[in-house]
Amino acid sequence: MNLSFMEYDDRLILRKFEYLRISVTDGCNLRCLYCNPEKREKISSLSKNWLKPDEIKEIVKLFTKFGTKKVRITGGEPLVRGDIVDIIKLVSSVEDVSEVALTTNGIFLRYYARLLKSSGLTRVNVSLPSLSDVRYREITGGDVETVLDGIRETIEQEIKIKINTVAYGKELLDEIPLFIDFLKEFKVQIRFIEYMPLCVGGYKREKFLDLENIEGLLIDKYGFRKSEYNRYIRSGIYTRDDLKGEIGFIRPVTRQFCDICNKIRISSKGELIPCLFSSKRLNILKLNEKTEEEILRKVVLFIKSTYTKPDIKSIIERDEIRSRIYEIGG
Repeated sequence: MNLSFMEYDDRLILRKFEYLRISVTDGCNLRCLYCNPEKREKISSLSKNWLKPDEIKEIVKLFTKFGTKKVRITGGEPLVRGDIVDIIKLVSSVEDVSEVALTTNGIFLRYYARLLKSSGLTRVNVSLPSLSDVRYREITGGDVETVLDGIRETIEQEIKIKINTVAYGKELLDEIPLFIDFLKEFKVQIRFIEYMPLCVGGYKREKFLDLENIEGLLIDKYGFRKSEYNRYIRSGIYTRDDLKGEIGFIRPVTRQFCDICNKIRISSKGELIPCLFSSKRLNILKLNEKTEEEILRKVVLFIKSTYTKPDIKSIIERDEIRSRIYEIGG
């Protein structure tokens, strides 16, 4: 039984969910300003409320019925879970799943890279808001050299890797030479990401940096050229002949791409989340439907009833921020 949303509503043809993102914890060992402005305490121990490994596997199996082929494990910080390797093994064992990815802050990556590779992990995204020792510590509370060691080990294990850099503040413009030097050593793609309103009670408008500033610098001052266009993020990919890596841009605020979004999210408590900016939830683990088909229909009806394109600029202007990114994953 391989259902698609085309059977239920033509509006959702472009939202056939090939990409499932599961948060396995809302805990983290860092306190990033753009994610955790409430300054919650760091959490590094297991919680009884987090999804269990077998529950995660069953959720993945359920969503393969919608066409899910790619699964990304997120958090919080997924590597604070002592059973993360077991989780990756279980997810990668699900039939029809072709890619298992992980989003991490990279602090523990040097210890886990080899085990993650052997468990079936195919791709890693590392959150790296700064390459300056001082600024990285100011933003996250962590040590950037530890993250760089983790990136090196991940590349050594031949795991595909991308770098996610939230553009938090105009100070980032001064770091562009550092990122260029970084690409001389690492064959990776850096994606600069617009700072989004995903932190209740703490979004700082003055920290929003228009990525046109970085794009202009790369072209006009540093001699970058566009090598390709990525339609999934609606951005040019830029490079230079002397570099191993490349740079892209993700603009969910100024250039929304909701119409081509193929992602669905599950929180660490088992709640289905139709959109990063939605406050609606459906707990998959608490559904009373007895058959798989009944569960699938309940999920489809929930998604249809909550399917609205968010006006992110309006959310910022009206200060209507309802989501906490550490609860639902990026």
